[in-house]
Amino acid sequence: MRIVSFIIVMVLLTTSCEKTPTPINEEELITTLVFTLDAVGNNQDVVMTFKDPDGNGGIAPTITTIGVMKSGETYNGSLTLLNESENPVINITAEIEAEAEAHQFFYAVSGALAGNIDITYEDKDKDNLPLGLKTKVVPRATGSGKLKLLLRHEPNKKAVGVSTGIIDNAGGETDLEVSFDLVVN
Repeated sequence: MRIVSFIIVMVLLTTSCEKTPTPINEEELITTLVFTLDAVGNNQDVVMTFKDPDGNGGIAPTITTIGVMKSGETYNGSLTLLNESENPVINITAEIEAEAEAHQFFYAVSGALAGNIDITYEDKDKDNLPLGLKTKVVPRATGSGKLKLLLRHEPNKKAVGVSTGIIDNAGGETDLEVSFDLVVN
């Protein structure tokens, strides 16, 4: 009887102990994205801004493009991502840089400019795979179209084409997707 009582007590003690929860890397709210294209020459810089103060749902986001790109010129692109719903504002860019292995930006051009704008990655994670917060952008033709920026969380960066910016085999989850109007003269 003592052995049965001992076993029952041990089972109760073992199953009643609290287990330490596994930390979850929660997705951050991105309310603001600014894509700045700094003209290398004497041309006008281009600034594309996405603002969605209440996050998904509710009020529609505001999306603006200020400036026109010049065909044949080179632009240094940089992204800034913020959560402006918090006080103080949270710089999501720094968090993405810190977790570079788990993120990658993808860029796609559509419309008359499809295939006529070269966008290359200028930053990498510790495994020498692309991140996309920094880019080089070179338009090779005039026209108008759309530029889609997509942030993927946990992509397979070693899948075919992913390191060159092709999203087809990337997998993962989309954290943010924004389309901007684009004009090249």
